[in-house]
Amino acid sequence: MRIFNYFISEELRERYDTRLKARALVGVSLCSIVIYLISSLLLFAVGTAYGLKFPVGYQLIGIALLISILSLVAIKYSGSVSLAGNVYLIGYYGLVILSFFHSTAAASMHMTLFCLPVLGFMISGIRAGIFWLVLSLSTHIVLMTILYHSASLSGVHAWQIPVIIIVIVHGILAAPSMFFVHLTNTMQRQLEDERNTLDHLAHHDTLTTLANRSAFEKVINAKVSQALRSQASDRASQRGVSSTVFALIYLDLNDFKPINDRYGHHAGDEVLKVLAKRIRYNIREADITARLGGDEFAIIIDGIGEKEETLAIAKNIAKIIKQPMDIGGKSLQVSASIGVAVFPLDSDSADGLWRKADQAMYADKASSGATGSSPRRQIIPSV
Repeated sequence: MRIFNYFISEELRERYDTRLKARALVGVSLCSIVIYLISSLLLFAVGTAYGLKFPVGYQLIGIALLISILSLVAIKYSGSVSLAGNVYLIGYYGLVILSFFHSTAAASMHMTLFCLPVLGFMISGIRAGIFWLVLSLSTHIVLMTILYHSASLSGVHAWQIPVIIIVIVHGILAAPSMFFVHLTNTMQRQLEDERNTLDHLAHHDTLTTLANRSAFEKVINAKVSQALRSQASDRASQRGVSSTVFALIYLDLNDFKPINDRYGHHAGDEVLKVLAKRIRYNIREADITARLGGDEFAIIIDGIGEKEETLAIAKNIAKIIKQPMDIGGKSLQVSASIGVAVFPLDSDSADGLWRKADQAMYADKASSGATGSSPRRQIIPSV
């Protein structure tokens, strides 16, 4: 795999589809190099043993090696699978046409022509596969027609004229096609990246990269709807109490405002980022964490057994939040007031869960004598 990674950039390796296409192209190019090197050695051995010379064979093998090397160079330094793939495909198409000048027994040439659509589909997609299929079929028909009528033509140079025409037309069509495919793929990749960026910004907090309030509310509403359907299904099938249980944990930081006032908002932002990582690293990957805004966080813990289990998780989170943190060379510390609400024990609606968790959080704040950084407000999900 190291040799593949040498030619394939990290950007291409990050995406599954481009990684597969890039590996296919690199693999085909490397195999072609090995095959043609072995072929050149065999030609040399046969020529030495029987006193034969194969100048045309060496020329075609040299061109084939050059094409494979150019495709590897293209994918390494351009980072574009479509560009490197078209270098390979167009190069071998030209090689097939060139070989037609030297031999009318073109069985291998026809096999190569019908391999091009497959490679085009693998490397550049269905549109490229269709393009190369049409081009290969039309070329095959033209060349077969020329071979069929070559016996009645006055000399070998007569059938070379249409071949030259094919090469010229191929050059006129292939260069713009290669540019168009490369430009289209580049634009599609840029649009996809922009859509992914916008989607990420719409559903994530820019400071902590956790889910934002809007995304979290959609998740909890969906969880409640799914759990209610599961309960109805369980009752209909007489399976007893539903096992679909999840908990909402609502956190509000204490003594956060003094950090902003004394050390500035940059220090406060760093505190929030550190706390977001601590929370994320101390719950399961399947659980959902969000920053609701300001110094408020919320967590959905899925698949719990008893409420005491959620309370134990909440206590552990409060403990890790309270640990001191080094921010700009200063040891800063905050605590959190936490409220827990469990579906369906505390409520069977999203609105009810928010209210119960909100009430429990402020009860915790009052019992500890902590001071919140923001006035109390009701948290009601948007519908």
